[in-house]
Amino acid sequence: MVVNIILLLFVFGASKKKLSPYIAAAIFGGIKAVIYYIGSKSIIVALIAFVIFFGLVAGMVYFFAKLDKREAVDDPTDMYSSNPKEEFKWEYIPITTFVLLIVGGELLVTMLVL
Repeated sequence: MVVNIILLLFVFGASKKKLSPYIAAAIFGGIKAVIYYIGSKSIIVALIAFVIFFGLVAGMVYFFAKLDKREAVDDPTDMYSSNPKEEFKWEYIPITTFVLLIVGGELLVTMLVL
């Protein structure tokens, strides 16, 4: 679980280093695939792990980008108003789901298998 959190921080830091977040998601999936290959000695399990983790992180990156684009379109003068109105952004639901699956998904699978 700690490795997942460290790798997620790497993905978030990728935009600051001029690296595409999707490339960082592929690296995340690759690292997890290597870990699964070492643990299982099966290339099939490693490829499945790569696809799952790359998909989860890429989905999270997509919704973060969509959320950032939506906030940039909002009127900048609204933040200076005396009564700011906070509205619900539906992008938070899939982002939260992806983060929970990435960080706690392995723990959940381990508990279900054992």
